[in-house]
Amino acid sequence: MTTTNQVKGLPKATFLLRALQKGISLSVKAPCLQAKALKYLRWAFNNLEALHQPGRERELLKAQLMFLSLRRDPILSSKFFDFPEVKKDLSKARDFLKGLEAQHEKESAQKVTTGEILVDAKYIWLNAYYAEMECNLLDLNNTSKVLLMGGGAMPMTAVVYSRRFGANCDCLDIDNSANGLAKQVIAKTGLAHKIKVMAGNAIDFPLAGYDLIVVTNHCEPKTNVFQHILANADKGVKVIFRNPVGLGKLFYEEVLPQQYQGFTVLKKEAGGLLTASESVVLGKEKGGYI
Repeated sequence: MTTTNQVKGLPKATFLLRALQKGISLSVKAPCLQAKALKYLRWAFNNLEALHQPGRERELLKAQLMFLSLRRDPILSSKFFDFPEVKKDLSKARDFLKGLEAQHEKESAQKVTTGEILVDAKYIWLNAYYAEMECNLLDLNNTSKVLLMGGGAMPMTAVVYSRRFGANCDCLDIDNSANGLAKQVIAKTGLAHKIKVMAGNAIDFPLAGYDLIVVTNHCEPKTNVFQHILANADKGVKVIFRNPVGLGKLFYEEVLPQQYQGFTVLKKEAGGLLTASESVVLGKEKGGYI
């Protein structure tokens, strides 16, 4: 990824925005345009650091990146991830984009706390879309106890589960600033009696008593987290996680079956064409290692 901030006298953010818009536009029109789409997306990948620039364009860029990540097209994504520079810098790009996403989430949470946006605003609804979809996979009720590993500043999964099922949710995160914002967001929803925010690490947090454990995208390293759940959670507990697909892998690393070895795959939900991940429900049938 390059760090130059100007292209032909204009801010690189302007060109990055145009490249992303053009690449996405071409990719959704027809398969025959994929080569051109990849050309724009490849240039955008090599100039992601333009997102450091502040202002309105950065907000538009983040929106475009979110939309880009929702492209499930397997042919487009496989060709994109085959580019040498993508293979070389993918890990660094993921770290950068995850940091950007976390920052964006905190900014949105701050706007909720000040009343600038409503807790049910469009962005937040999109953020909660997966949780709404996952409700069809889950059997929760008002006595269920749920742990979200990596709740973040906008714990909308907990909000959705509590509203839909009356479930009691604990949101765990190691980021104290995110936890502080999450408490304020939850207060805005009127669900503080149902949702608690806790500081802690997912790889050693006590797991007794939970009916469902949600392993969020930001909760890493996945292998260690699954091993901790397998060794220490109650028999019969269910685990749900979201596995990136298509260009969603630009943001998050794919979770492989060997990483959750010992669990039983109970259900999967692929979602629609514009979903960046597949939701997977796991079952733990025994106490301790299986």
